[in-house]
Amino acid sequence: MCGRYVFFTPDEYEEYREILRRIAKSLKAGIGILDKPENPHPGGEIFPGTFAPVIPSVDFAENNLDKTDLPVQRMYWGFPLDPKASKRVINARSETVESKYMFRKCLDKKRLIVPAKGFYEWKTEENKKKTKTLIRVSGQEAIYMAGLYDEFELPGHGKILCFTILTVDASPQVASIHNRMPALLEERHLELWLNDRIFARYRSMLNKILVPYQGNLEILPTG
Repeated sequence: MCGRYVFFTPDEYEEYREILRRIAKSLKAGIGILDKPENPHPGGEIFPGTFAPVIPSVDFAENNLDKTDLPVQRMYWGFPLDPKASKRVINARSETVESKYMFRKCLDKKRLIVPAKGFYEWKTEENKKKTKTLIRVSGQEAIYMAGLYDEFELPGHGKILCFTILTVDASPQVASIHNRMPALLEERHLELWLNDRIFARYRSMLNKILVPYQGNLEILPTG
């Protein structure tokens, strides 16, 4: 699962911009990523029930985006189960998104990427103590978590866009900590995930894209 992750702090803004440039490069066709510096974004730990920067998918042809920018947006983390309660769906199992209405209707045109430095998980030790652990991709400044979004009405906010992070079975490295982990996209799959036309063509390959991470991960206990 993914119940908390870490984002770039304001001091790391240039690193964040470099990550956006890498995503833009993967999109080809002159597409860029537009992030407005005047829009403050949270740094450090991101908790469910807060707003965070994400990059939503678009239909490039329909929106005439051949030579323009794809905006970063801030969305609320968690699909509300009940607008009057605090219960929210922060994760969705990738294996069942096609069969669950809440998520299936988002796959066509409401996918997104959640950029992050890493995600947290809690390892239960033999003495039942839980150790907070940061998990990162070795040799990379960022990870790209696959997600879905939709519009909901929340008290105090009105109608807003909310996102959930897709999860897969844990990789061998993560399995000793938890049996699930976020679906981490490889850079070569970013265009497929963000471009609606390309996604529609390769949708049947979801089970080959949303898989346990195959590369090397850093497992860093943080206390």
